[in-house]
Amino acid sequence: MKKILLGLLVLLVLYAAGVGYVGSRLKGAWAARERQNAQVAALGEKVAVEVSAIDATGATLKDACKGKLTAGSRGTILEYVVKLSEGDRPALDGAPRLDGLICRMTWVETAYLEQEPMDPPRPSYGWDVALGHAVSPDDWSRELEKASRWQGITGALRYVAVTHFSELRPATPTFDLSGESKTFQPGGSRYRTRVVAFPSGATVCEGTGEGRLKQKEVIGHGGSTEDARSAMVRKLGGTWAEATVASPLDDLCDVGGKELCSATDLEIDAPDW
Repeated sequence: MKKILLGLLVLLVLYAAGVGYVGSRLKGAWAARERQNAQVAALGEKVAVEVSAIDATGATLKDACKGKLTAGSRGTILEYVVKLSEGDRPALDGAPRLDGLICRMTWVETAYLEQEPMDPPRPSYGWDVALGHAVSPDDWSRELEKASRWQGITGALRYVAVTHFSELRPATPTFDLSGESKTFQPGGSRYRTRVVAFPSGATVCEGTGEGRLKQKEVIGHGGSTEDARSAMVRKLGGTWAEATVASPLDDLCDVGGKELCSATDLEIDAPDW
């Protein structure tokens, strides 16, 4: 009986050690990312006024930065969208996801471009969340792999594209007389972007460009009722906002290689909206 109890105690200690180790790895990866996010936000806000004053008739971002960025992995560059004033925010009834244009940071973890709100910032992950992810031994290898991936992306950052948007015109569905929609007006925007080195903040290049949503046909039909039409407007508005934010990074995506270009292209093309 004592041997059984001793064996159970050993297993319990090993389990607790495993939970603690996996949880600490996750917490460490999150904490490093949060520290980096704060640094990026500080850089972005420091040059926000200067970025908004970039000559709109100057060189395009793609041309201005050609040959000036050293290529690396998908984590080599991220974009920081500076906060828009109330007067600069576009009006689009019932489209809360439009707030994605207000102080947002982009990064790529897997095949997709993530857009993380920075104003206000996402709440910090505490030990309770980290340990909660580590409770099941079946998840340990996956969670450790995730932590390593986050640490790799965090450590790869070399450039921050600080972006200010203006002339924002949201995309809107085009409804026929029956209330159906098969096409949309793509809207548009202008952007000014300065690429700075991270963490020094030294200017590398700066230029302008246009936000874009490439797809021209609405997937799926419907919208014959007022609620359905409103839902379509909201969904298209959110898709347009995400594509708009992705546009400057798409113009610079070569620095992050095929993975980054694939992620930004998916965001701009929006095939599943």
